[in-house]
Amino acid sequence: MKTITGIAGGYSANLIYASRILRFGGRSLALFLLDKASINPCLQYFSSPEICPQPFETESVRDRLRTALTDSDTPAFLRPLVAFLIEQVGDNGLLDWDSETESLLAKNDQAQLGEALCYLQSLGPPGVGARTQNECLRLQLDVCEQTPATASARNIIDNYLHWFLRKRQDKLPRRRLAEALAVLSSLTLNPGGALLDSDTVPLLSDVDFFQERGLWKARMGAGDCFPRTMAGGDAREYAQARQIVSAVSARRKQLLRLSQLVVNQQSAFLSGADEAPRPFPMQEAAAALGVSSGMVSHIVADKVFCAPCGVYALKLLFARKTPSGQAIVAVRQEIKNIVSCENLARPHTDEKLRILLRARGMSLSRRTVSKYRAGAGILRPSLRKQLLGANINIKNQGERYAN
Repeated sequence: MKTITGIAGGYSANLIYASRILRFGGRSLALFLLDKASINPCLQYFSSPEICPQPFETESVRDRLRTALTDSDTPAFLRPLVAFLIEQVGDNGLLDWDSETESLLAKNDQAQLGEALCYLQSLGPPGVGARTQNECLRLQLDVCEQTPATASARNIIDNYLHWFLRKRQDKLPRRRLAEALAVLSSLTLNPGGALLDSDTVPLLSDVDFFQERGLWKARMGAGDCFPRTMAGGDAREYAQARQIVSAVSARRKQLLRLSQLVVNQQSAFLSGADEAPRPFPMQEAAAALGVSSGMVSHIVADKVFCAPCGVYALKLLFARKTPSGQAIVAVRQEIKNIVSCENLARPHTDEKLRILLRARGMSLSRRTVSKYRAGAGILRPSLRKQLLGANINIKNQGERYAN
């Protein structure tokens, strides 16, 4: 059997191919099939015609930057270098080059390279063309109103970015921390996303959950794909086309099998009766299907479902349990509900949250409550208190700074 060398155990090429397709979401699979069908005459691809008759928008961040370069006033002598830099831009809008490219650029005139980099960064939203995460955030801060709050945010970016990205607020300087975090929350490490029109990228569900005669059922959604083999081409191309069609068929079978299992477990959430899913770890799903939890993780990866409750990532339905048996996502949602109604002048401590959660049937330790509060993106009480009127303070300080 043909195997891939360099991988422990010598997995077959077919198995690795099938595993890759299994992890694709609907949009990623469609783009993959479009690419393969364009070079393989034995493969024909269809999307769901009654739901998504139009082809997918495949324009990338680099495509948008190339178009912007064509329409820009970049000097002719710099255009080749700017075009080369555009090819090094990743999907998130940041430059992503290897050591070979870096050594090649080092041979260029550094002043000219810096000028080309400035032109590249002017082609898109602030942060596009940055060489590091630090530079990406600083470029966005440069276009913000310069206030003491932005100065504190710049200090965090320059000296404490490692801790900020890991949400370790206890390691950050306490001076104007709440206001600095409010500024940082408006920044992004994915500036390339702003270049792409969200209207041109349809959100296609991989699975639809619906109720029929009182029973919940699952079916493939608008993101389903229908490749098939065709006559023509050589034997190698035909074998590859058959391999792709077989892998897509196996993906559909596995996804429907898992979806039918989870729809019976989460019907209350899918109908909108419950605010959060019930506990249903992937290990339990794997045991019920007779597969490994890694296989379930691959099936769920990058998939989206559509139901009466809305459109969500399929992974949401596989809620992990707390030590006392509740779904972690349900605990986080309950914490959000409690905090949203609190008096910011006297915010609830983690101990108070623990008591309120226990009254709702969720018995957790204070340390566990603190962990789930942080996981829900909620600041600790002292910082929530500082945020009371933080927007007004930032505005007033900005006016004083301008004067």
